[in-house]
Amino acid sequence: MQIPILLRMNPGYGLGDNVCFSIVLRHLQKYRPNWTIDFISDRGKCKMAAGLVNRVWDYESADQPDMTRYKKSVHVYLFDNIHNWFDRPCTPAIACLHEKFGLSYDPTLGRYFIRVGEDVAKQASSLSLTQYGRLGRGFIGIHYAGNSNQGKKNLEIWQVEEIANRVRMFNYWPLMFDWDRPLDRQWLTINSAVSVRDTGLSGADAEHNAAVIDQCKAFIGIDSGPGKCASATDTPTAIIWTGHHPIHYHDPAPNTTHLIPLNHRELMPARGPDQMLEYFSQAYNSRVYANPVDEVFAWLSRLIS
Repeated sequence: MQIPILLRMNPGYGLGDNVCFSIVLRHLQKYRPNWTIDFISDRGKCKMAAGLVNRVWDYESADQPDMTRYKKSVHVYLFDNIHNWFDRPCTPAIACLHEKFGLSYDPTLGRYFIRVGEDVAKQASSLSLTQYGRLGRGFIGIHYAGNSNQGKKNLEIWQVEEIANRVRMFNYWPLMFDWDRPLDRQWLTINSAVSVRDTGLSGADAEHNAAVIDQCKAFIGIDSGPGKCASATDTPTAIIWTGHHPIHYHDPAPNTTHLIPLNHRELMPARGPDQMLEYFSQAYNSRVYANPVDEVFAWLSRLIS
């Protein structure tokens, strides 16, 4: 007998939080086959659930779910994980999987998921027809500023400029995933860069982000919503870490290389036990840097050559 369930993501959670939760939905799809799951979250961000649940709703729509038809309504919160597990990622998604739903981690379901529809993919492909798309070999996506924990995530503007300059050295065009702050708009104008919003798609939409990243030769980002969207695609991705560690905030993906500082062990709780580091070295692609810009350049050189 099927049990109708409504999962309600906490309103106001970021794009990255929603994309992380796709791992939980993948587990529920396999290990709770008698649950008929509907999912509700903020507009655009909720799209990461398409293909994983029965129906997707958004809080801003006039059409809202009828609560009387559900056997259970579950309010979903994601918290920073304080555990130091030695055999799985120590991310909020995995903590939620265990503590909220009582499920064990299945590494075959441990990757982010975003389904891109045909119409959105076609709109994203229009990038190649723009004046920028005709100037070089294509686009490389860049995202440098998140909305939370900025002091432990964001890149300095001079680092972004240097990365963009090096992208142009390879005859690719920087495609920026930062647009909403005055500094971002000023930077785009001064550097004649193109933004994801030039496609007419929304930068706050999971499906739209994934569709645009699919059009890029590579993606360079930070621990953020677009960075997690990139890990749900096949586009080669480099995520730069400064004050956090990927084992606590980003689940592994085969297309993603994590660029971590020399002192990365100190970024883990309890300075990262040896067993935890061993798991990280096996499950994640990573490179240690002394200078993140130089390491990005080296990564791009290997990718493009």
